[in-house]
Amino acid sequence: NYQTKEDQEILHSLHRESSCQGFAWATDLSTDLESQLSVSCKCYEAANEILQFSDLKSQNPEHYVQVLKRMGNIRNEIGVFYMNQAAALQGERVGDSQL
Repeated sequence: NYQTKEDQEILHSLHRESSCQGFAWATDLSTDLESQLSVSCKCYEAANEILQFSDLKSQNPEHYVQVLKRMGNIRNEIGVFYMNQAAALQGERVGDSQL
C-alpha cells in the first residue's frame, strides 16, 4: 500500500527507459487487488504470446511451461477473488433479510 524510495526510483527509471508504450499498463501500480490481479494476468498472457510467436517456445520449453503454470495460477487467484466477493455479497443479503 505504500512505495519505498527504492520502489519510486525503480518506477521512475522504468518509465524513463521504457521505449515500448504498448506495455505502459504493466508499470502502473495500483493498490486495488482486482487491478493488480488483472495486470499480472496480462503480463503472463503477453509473455505467453512472445514465447509462442518468436519461436522461443521450442528453444526453451521449460520457460514456456513455467509461464503456462503461472498464468494458470493467476487465473485461479482471480477466480478465488471473485468467489470471495460473491460470498461476501451473499452474506450481506442473508444478513439484510434476517433484519
